[in-house]
Amino acid sequence: MLEWLLDDSHYVKNNHGLMMDVALVQASLLLYDLDNKICSEWISVSVARLEEMLDQTFDSSGCCNENSPAYHFVNYSLFSSVVMFFDDYNIPYNKLKWISVLGLAREVGQILIRSDGTIPLIGDSEEQIGTFFPVAPEPRYGVACYPDSGLFVANLKDCYFTLRCGGSSFSHRHIDDSSVTLWLDGRDFIVDAGLYNYDISDKMRRWLLSSRSHSGFYIDSASDVRFVDFDGPSALGRIYGFERSDDGVFVVRCAHYLSAECAVNRTIEYLGGAIAIQDSFKSRVAVKWRQQFLFHPECVICVSSDGKEAEIAHGKSAVRLRLASDGHDFKIGKGYYSRRFMHIEDAPMIFVAGEGSECSISTKILLHGSI
Repeated sequence: MLEWLLDDSHYVKNNHGLMMDVALVQASLLLYDLDNKICSEWISVSVARLEEMLDQTFDSSGCCNENSPAYHFVNYSLFSSVVMFFDDYNIPYNKLKWISVLGLAREVGQILIRSDGTIPLIGDSEEQIGTFFPVAPEPRYGVACYPDSGLFVANLKDCYFTLRCGGSSFSHRHIDDSSVTLWLDGRDFIVDAGLYNYDISDKMRRWLLSSRSHSGFYIDSASDVRFVDFDGPSALGRIYGFERSDDGVFVVRCAHYLSAECAVNRTIEYLGGAIAIQDSFKSRVAVKWRQQFLFHPECVICVSSDGKEAEIAHGKSAVRLRLASDGHDFKIGKGYYSRRFMHIEDAPMIFVAGEGSECSISTKILLHGSI
């Protein structure tokens, strides 16, 4: 069994590989008195692989690259336990490096946690952290951009907003490039569909992984994306611009390349009481396109008679969507939402759809529209 763990062909470069190495070190310690030379070699191999995994798991800012907030906390907990394990058994390792990386990861985690202790269902996540993490006594508000991990987070006192685009790993990744979420007054409004399960043969799992279940702008062919068709994770999309001013306004820009016909560009500007979204593309052929927003199952949606405005209520809070593009209007559709493992609910969706070789469409989200 230990020889199997040592074989790099069996090694998985994610949190599963980390657990393989921890098991190998534990076994080596148990067998140390029988053959200390070979057990020391096994420990050295494991430590080297773990340090490589530390570099690959967190980007230079400390954000986990497994495309899901939940796995940021899983990996933080696992790597923290490795530090304690190494210290308890006097195993040599680069302690200063590990402490530095995990310190950055702790700061990222404090940004990812919403003020009620939950996290958004981005990628393979559930609402509760579900693992050890030193939660700050007060929410850590701020705006942070992690382009290497494909994540932008605005954790503000008046709202919590995220953008997903790009990244450096396929691990736990959904086809969610350009997707946003919005949490306001302690309630989810714009959401990602969630995890459901890990069975890729399940039709619902495949639906939730696809662009059909995310709040972004997609060309029709993006609904059938396969990772093997891309040179690597970063080839799917990227966050390429972020600016922030002293008065709280921020602008973030991204592009995705999920469809072979063209690139899709998205610019998001936070204006205090509103979030403006501008989507555009130019294609060499006519394509079908769709700007869509998936809402929490408890949201109630009312679209104006001209289709240019929609009010979305969740409890006593509400937001408004305004469409500033001629020739298009809002429509209501149906999606799905999985707030916990193996649980599925119907969820409402607002979308704008069209066909052509180019498009530029503007939508504004007005916050705090009390009803």
